[in-house]
Amino acid sequence: MRKWGPGTGESQFAYSYGIAVDVSGNAYITDSSGHRVLVFGTPVPPLVITGNSSFVTRNSAILDGNLDSLGSANNVNVSFEWGLSSGIYTEETIVQSINTTGSFRCNLGGLSANTTYYYRAKGIGDGLSHGEDKSFVTLPIPITPVAPVVNTNYANDITAGAARLIGELTSMGSAGPVNTSFQWGSSSGNYTANTTVQSCTLPAVSIVI
Repeated sequence: MRKWGPGTGESQFAYSYGIAVDVSGNAYITDSSGHRVLVFGTPVPPLVITGNSSFVTRNSAILDGNLDSLGSANNVNVSFEWGLSSGIYTEETIVQSINTTGSFRCNLGGLSANTTYYYRAKGIGDGLSHGEDKSFVTLPIPITPVAPVVNTNYANDITAGAARLIGELTSMGSAGPVNTSFQWGSSSGNYTANTTVQSCTLPAVSIVI
């Protein structure tokens, strides 16, 4: 029992006469008029477990948790604390009141892209309980692909069977190293062959013999 008052109902006294406490902290009170002994136990906090995150997007995520035990309470208020630093939780989800063990979840929205968020489950019943710290990273904003820019410069050292082709990579666009080569053939716009590919970064001048 966790509360009491005058009377003959549950947790009520008609005429209390004696009290005893055991080694676990439980109190035993004799109600002589009610011909009974009432037991007041030590409050036991709930036990909550922090679950995994799921359905993580650029600006939202779902958090899962589990209430493993109500402790000595009849119902437990569960929620998630969360923030940008582990152990420093500046935000809390909407509180849910549940009266049985089992899973619970919450949707987070309005998050920033490509950001690490930390969270833990929270339970309040006959005491306060927290689950372990966990984290997730929201997805980055997609980068619109930008093509590299190359210039065809000139050819020199021309002989009957060979030529030296020179081109320039002026922008890598949104890529890292850019694979460069020359297309060539016997008529303009009809290129039937390619030179060996070279991987280049800026600044770069591609020279092929």
